[in-house]
Order: sequence, then C-alpha cells, then structure tokens
Amino acid sequence: LLATTAIFLSRLRGSRRLTAEAVNSFFGIPASASWIVNLQTEITSLLRPIYDELVAALPRLGWVNADETPYKECDLKSWLWVVRSEQFTVFALALIAKTIISNRSWEPTFTGTVMCDRAKMYLGFKIIQWCWAHLRRDFIALSDIDPSINNLGQELVDLTDELFFYWHLFRGGTLTRGGLQEAIADLRVRVEDALNRGTSSKYALI
Repeated sequence: LLATTAIFLSRLRGSRRLTAEAVNSFFGIPASASWIVNLQTEITSLLRPIYDELVAALPRLGWVNADETPYKECDLKSWLWVVRSEQFTVFALALIAKTIISNRSWEPTFTGTVMCDRAKMYLGFKIIQWCWAHLRRDFIALSDIDPSINNLGQELVDLTDELFFYWHLFRGGTLTRGGLQEAIADLRVRVEDALNRGTSSKYALI
C-alpha cells in the first residue's frame, strides 16, 4: 500500500485525490485525499534514514552535478535542489538558496569536482567545473553585445559546439573515452586563447 502510494505521488505525479481513487480501486480500501497525506507522512519517516545516508555519502564522491531552481511552495518562495552522482541523486527543498550545498557538513570535506552553474553558493568548493550549457548561453550573449567582440563570442560558441559534438559521440558509444580525450586535446588551448583575448576587452568582467 505504501509503495503504491509513493509511486503514484512521485513517479506518476498523481494528485492526492487521484491517488486515493487508485488505492480504492487497487486495494478496495475507502481512501480520501486527507488520508493520503497521512500515508505521505509515514512514507517520509520510513525513507528519511535512507535519505540521510545518501547525503552523508556525498563527501566521498569523486564528482557531482548540482543545480538549483526557484520553486513556489504554497505562497512561499523556496528552492529546489538536486545533486546527482553516478550512483544516486539527492533532492532537497528549502526556503533559502543554501541547503544541501552550504548548510551541510560535506562542503568543507568534499575534494571532488562539482559541476554547476556560476551561482555564488558553489564558490566554497575546491574544484568547480562550470556547466558548458550555461557557458554557451553566456557566449551567445557575448556575441550579441557589441560588434567589437561578437566574433570572439561566436568563436566560443563554435568551440563549445565542437566539444558537444564529440561528447555526444562518446555518449552514443561511437567514440571511446581515449578517443574523446584525443579529439578535444587542443580544445582547451583554443578556448583559453579566446578567453585570454577577451580579457583585453571592456566587457572582460561580464
């Protein structure tokens, strides 16, 4: 009963009313939306130790992808966080823009790589890999700013697209990791060269 309820509410994104109807149909148990809320509370208490165990495992990971987005909970503005690793994914909902990232003990001890956007709450980590999709948006914006620098912005967009091209070949299985590393060996040099040329622009601090 609890497992079915959890699947309907999370995986199938069912409302409490529809979940109550499903419980009634599957198990022959009269159910209401308010009773489903009680089941949610019980499910949460059962899953909490597992959730805490996953959060506690974060400092031992070699890399994670992290992201955040504003999320409205009733009339309160909150933040939905996700931290993804190769083994598992952790979500968190908080009323402030610092939760799993800054309010957890794993930040000072985490020595792996955090792949993220350029939000300032990530700057406490030792090794940061900025998300290339976010960087591409910045490069597009750079190419639209001023004719004096749009060629440089377009060059960075093209370099990013080249990186994505080889990455998708690797993800699709047609290129080995060694082949990927060989294909993009000079990309880093070319990107750094373009960025260094950009430091002499009046837009260098954007």
